[in-house]
Order: sequence, then C-alpha cells, then structure tokens
Amino acid sequence: MRHTPPVFTTTAEEEPTPWFPEGKAIAFICISTLIVAFGPLFKIWPILILYALWLPHIVHQNRLTLKPTTAGTVLWFLGGLSLVSTLWSNAPATSLYNSILFLSMLTCLSIISQTVRFETFIKALTISLFLTLLITLLSGNYMDIYATGEHALKGYFGNKNVVGYFASAGLIGAFSLLLSKDTWKLKAFYASALILTLISLLMSHSTTSIISSTLMLAGCSAIIILGRFPPGLRILVFSLCILSGIGLIVFIVGSELPVFSKILEFFGKEPTLTGRTWLWSEGLQRAAERPLGGYGYRAFWLPENPDAQLLWHQSHFEKTQGFHFHNLYLESQIELGIFGTITMAFLMLSTFVRSLYLALTKKLSPEIIFSLGIAIMFTLRSITEVDIIGPFGLGPYLFFTTYLKIWKKQPLKIAEPEKLRKNH
Repeated sequence: MRHTPPVFTTTAEEEPTPWFPEGKAIAFICISTLIVAFGPLFKIWPILILYALWLPHIVHQNRLTLKPTTAGTVLWFLGGLSLVSTLWSNAPATSLYNSILFLSMLTCLSIISQTVRFETFIKALTISLFLTLLITLLSGNYMDIYATGEHALKGYFGNKNVVGYFASAGLIGAFSLLLSKDTWKLKAFYASALILTLISLLMSHSTTSIISSTLMLAGCSAIIILGRFPPGLRILVFSLCILSGIGLIVFIVGSELPVFSKILEFFGKEPTLTGRTWLWSEGLQRAAERPLGGYGYRAFWLPENPDAQLLWHQSHFEKTQGFHFHNLYLESQIELGIFGTITMAFLMLSTFVRSLYLALTKKLSPEIIFSLGIAIMFTLRSITEVDIIGPFGLGPYLFFTTYLKIWKKQPLKIAEPEKLRKNH
C-alpha cells in the first residue's frame, strides 16, 4: 500500500498542547540556560548542543512547532532584517554569520515556546541560574571598582554587570515561583534561590541591575497586592497610582529638586553615567550618517572599523570587542537602521503592555508575575544596556521566550491521512 505523507492542517476543535514531560522539559531548559550563560566562554560547540536539543522537535507529536503567528512574525522580521543587512553591511561575513546564529536561536526559542509549559520553563530557569550564581560565588573572582574602591563579584564572566544581570533574572524567577502551588520543600528551595540571587546582586555592585531589580520587585509586589481586588477595581487603583506618579514626577521636575543627582551619588555615579551620555551623543552622530539600514548586524564594533577604533581610544577601552552604545534602541539604529529600532521598540512595548494587561485582568499566577517582572526589567535595562539584540545569550533567550509565551496560540496539527479521508 502506497504511503501517503502527513498533511498539515488545523482542527476545528481545541486540542491540548503536547507538552514535554516535566522531567524532560526541566532537564532540557536547565542545559539550555547553562549553555547561554556559559556558552560565550567556550566558543561554538555549546551552541551545537543547543541545536541538538531543540531542532529535532520542529515536529513534535504530529504537530508543527514553528507555526506562523502574528507575534512570531515580528521576531522573524527582526531575524530576517539582520540577515538582509548583510547586503549593505560594513562587514558582510560578520553580519551573515551572526544573523544565521540569531535566526537559529529564534528557531529554538519558537520550539521551546510550543513544547515546554511556561511554569516549567520558569522552574528550570531558576534552578540553572541558582547553579550559575552558586558557581560564581564559589569562584572567588572579584574586580576592583576604581571610582568607589569596592570589590565586585565577577565570577568567570569577567564582568560584574553580567553577574548582576543573571542575579536579576534569577530573582524574578524565584520570586514568582513563591506564588506556585508546589510543595513546601520546593518553596523552600525557591526561597533559598531568592536569597542567593539577592546576595549575588548586592555583591555585583551593578547599579543598573540593582535599580532595575528594585523597581521590578516593587512593581510585581504592587500587582500582587492589587490582585486581591477584582479586575475592574485593579485597573482603577492602578490608574490612580499612575496619575499620582506622574504628578510626583512633574512636582520634582518643576521644583528642581536634585533627586536624580542624589540617586546617582548614592550609587557612586556622576551625571554622565560613567561616560554613557557622551557615548550616546557619538552614537547619534554615527546613526544620522546611515539612518535607514545602519551599518549591518553586529558590524560596527570591529577592529577594522575606524569609527569603532576612535571610540575605543577615546573611551580608554583596551579590548577591541564587547563594546556597545549602552542603549538598546541606539544600538539597534546603528546596526539595523530605523526599521530595526522600530521593531525592537515594538517588541519591548508590546511585551510590557501585554504582561500588564494579564496582571490587571486575569487571576495572578507565577507565569503572569514572571512575565511582568521580565517586561519591567528589560524595559528599564534597555535605557543603558543592549541585552536582547542578540545573536546569542541570556537576554534574547529569556525575553523572546517570554514574549512568545504571553502571545502563544495553538500549534498546527499534523492530521493523519486516514482521518482526513474519513472527514472528506
């Protein structure tokens, strides 16, 4: 009898999503998180392990996991734009390599969003970041902060800001899971993870991470308190709080109170944010020279680029890699032009609005609190960091998975040929 290939179709009735078993999902996500955390220290082979874990599941239990969705289309547009930028890039080979890496990363994240439950993802993320920070603390590697004379934890990453960043991500994971219905033993672990992330955060002395984490926890705690009220009252109270906050900001600005300078002074910073404001002005000048397409994906900060060499020299930066403009939207403009900037801003805004909508209108859960925390954290960090522009790392891994999860729809079903014939 001739074999008839499966046909991709949708079914009229709602069918449950074929999730991975929880043990398998936790193992896969833990390995994946450790790879994106430590992968940059080991070149290319950890990425290949990530591919081996997820790419075989493009079709999972007779379902296509790469179903085109409106939310997913925005990500694929960003990935496609990074690939197309090869055509006008300052360094075509670099843009091509990194765009392929970015697209393959998006493919893995799309599969994760369709095969792993969101709460399971958060659990595995928390476990793996707990291990990452524990290894970091045990490493005993610190760096000196010349401005304050303090010692900051850097671990094997060589940078205190990376440690603070990982601690922030682990913090919201552990915090949100305390709302779960798990056993007291698991909640005891979540509480331990919360304490460890707080210790790591404080020992990192990362100003951006400490400020964003504080506001993230404050925002999520406020939402948990509001969650005791019905949805209609939540929206009303939230609106009043926003109006009060706007009024307070207007009062501070109008009365010229030195609040901002006092905050900077508390964290040992000066008004230029350690040279960031100068770097932003330089970046805006470069962006104005190529506003439509930019310089190409990951093609600006390269040794062969005279502009990059000049900025490295003026910043007294000895290395010729790992530098950026310390603003997500400016970096997007430099690399991908105006369309990349608009897309990145849309992703950030839509994630924040969607997660806030769920928090104000739905029954609160670990998934909702986690997604809101991630939205707050990355929105705040986008002012001075470039976490999610890719192509590989904890930023895109965490943010884009959350984005896909809060907009998730059912994947396509592969209908068996016999069933199709019966239906017709």
